[in-house]
Amino acid sequence: MAQYPFGNDIGWTREDYARALETDALIIRQQLGFPETMPDLPENPNVNLPEGFQSLPEWTPDPVD
Repeated sequence: MAQYPFGNDIGWTREDYARALETDALIIRQQLGFPETMPDLPENPNVNLPEGFQSLPEWTPDPVD
């Protein structure tokens, strides 16, 4: 949200949002019956793109008035 200040009406920092997302993820994991922490998975540097893929669409959020 720091890159879209018009959408941050409660004054949170990036760290505040990161903590909130971590807490939400923990709650969801508990509700689904998963372990509290994610396993330490190895990073996969390969990305398989669909044939003919050129780029992601351009998108900019509309400011909320």
